[in-house]
Amino acid sequence: MPLKTSLTSYSEGWAWHGEFTMTDELLTAFSQLTGDLNAMHMDSTTARAYPYRQRVAHGMLSVSALLLSTPLADGKNVIKKLSGRFNNPVFVNDLVTIDLAWLASDTLTATQSFSYTIRTSSVKDIAAYGEIALAPGQSENGSEKPSRSLVTTPLAENALELAQITRCLSENFSFIVAPDLLNQWINLLKSRGHFSSLPDEKITPSAELAATLLTSTLVGMRLPGRLATFLDFAFSFPAPLAPLTAYELKGTVDYISAANQIIIENVRIYVKNTTQNPAPLMQGKVTVKMNEPSQAAPAMQDLNTDMGLKGKTVLITGASRGIGATTARLFACYGANVIVNYHQSQTAAEAVVKDINTAGPGRALAIKADVSQREEVKALFAQARQAFGPVDILVNNAVGDFIPIAFPALTWDRLQQDLEVVVKGAFNCCQEAIPGMIQNKGGRIINVITIATETPPLNQAKYVIAKSALVGLTRSLAVEMAAHNILANMVLPGMVETDLTKTIAPAIREKIKNHIPLARHTSTVDVAKAIVTLASALTPYTTGQKILVTGGLPPFI
Repeated sequence: MPLKTSLTSYSEGWAWHGEFTMTDELLTAFSQLTGDLNAMHMDSTTARAYPYRQRVAHGMLSVSALLLSTPLADGKNVIKKLSGRFNNPVFVNDLVTIDLAWLASDTLTATQSFSYTIRTSSVKDIAAYGEIALAPGQSENGSEKPSRSLVTTPLAENALELAQITRCLSENFSFIVAPDLLNQWINLLKSRGHFSSLPDEKITPSAELAATLLTSTLVGMRLPGRLATFLDFAFSFPAPLAPLTAYELKGTVDYISAANQIIIENVRIYVKNTTQNPAPLMQGKVTVKMNEPSQAAPAMQDLNTDMGLKGKTVLITGASRGIGATTARLFACYGANVIVNYHQSQTAAEAVVKDINTAGPGRALAIKADVSQREEVKALFAQARQAFGPVDILVNNAVGDFIPIAFPALTWDRLQQDLEVVVKGAFNCCQEAIPGMIQNKGGRIINVITIATETPPLNQAKYVIAKSALVGLTRSLAVEMAAHNILANMVLPGMVETDLTKTIAPAIREKIKNHIPLARHTSTVDVAKAIVTLASALTPYTTGQKILVTGGLPPFI
């Protein structure tokens, strides 16, 4: 039957219910109606870069369903106040429910107040809620011709970031409340849902509610634009709006919270092209959450494939044989200049240097020094600087021996020998290297540890204790030197076939190999590649970490 209610007939207990399905068709139609083409609503690729990971319907789209409610449907009431808060998103294919309930009446102003609540099928909590106050009244007819959108001129989408927004920054655009477009929208909503107490006759659109919908356009397209999430709004209407009249909607930033990433805008509606100091027909505020811009993946031309080692000065302790010698050669393959430190094996060290200088492209120099002696370390670094410049990369690889000694037979003096080479040697070298690295605004320290610190073998307490202390030194340097862009990391090899491990019986070495998933012992090349990777441009954000070179043996760190 036809709608025969008046505003005074609403009282306690009155309620209205509506529901509709949020379809792509509705989303597209609302965007065309309001001119709000914000990419987070309209473009799936853009939407995936933001927190909800899918397209989100405009908050005001659901609010627009109030046009179908009994108090607004006959066009004999005008909105005096309207507020709302958006708690949760509405997604495409959601079932959206709207409930309107009477709150109170004000006999002095002849207004009736209602609350509304919006829920969706995908989120258990409330999607939006607010209040609306109505008074008896009827809009006047206007004279302007409508366009395809309420917004008279298409708007370009802004993408302002929080740092670009200042207090008093403003945006404005013109619009016309076009009844034919609103009726098309109302009919589309009706066809996609079920609404109680709908009139038989044609529904009269609310000009005030239509104008309110355009605050979505202001926020989503202009101020701030793409990076906005509409949080809440509160508006009052000192005077009714008329259809087919040209208006101007203006938003001005009133408050900015960088800590909370929120801005608040004053919003006003004026009759367009009026005299000086026109009175606003709508006034209020909107609150907007600023999203951070999406981080685009770097393009091919932005990725630096250079290892960043050419011309760098690398100092490797204990580099006359084994892991140290292979690492020296590999650094030189990438164009680094290498100091091959040795203590006793001069002939072996010079053979490494000759190989490097013959093959290139890097250069090498052998320098003798007992790293446990501070004065010898100072001389080592002085010669390195004179030959190639300050040390950019330090590899602490020097070690004593791997001769097994059962703990009851181990003396402190014997343990001290390992501590002197492994820990004191690394300590001395780091203290000499770091000042130059600070001056050069960065450097790398790679300490060669051992898997034995994670899974100690029998009768190797002295070796494990010394290498464990080196773990602590590495982690401390990583934290303390990070401010200077000095990165400290560790490489932990498994059983490596070198002179050091020949003290282990072949049968035991074979037994260990049989438990390795990759079915072979670690090679010096395996270890050298891990060291060079940590020293290269490939790991600019790794510090205090371990790389285990174990062929798949646990532990897994």
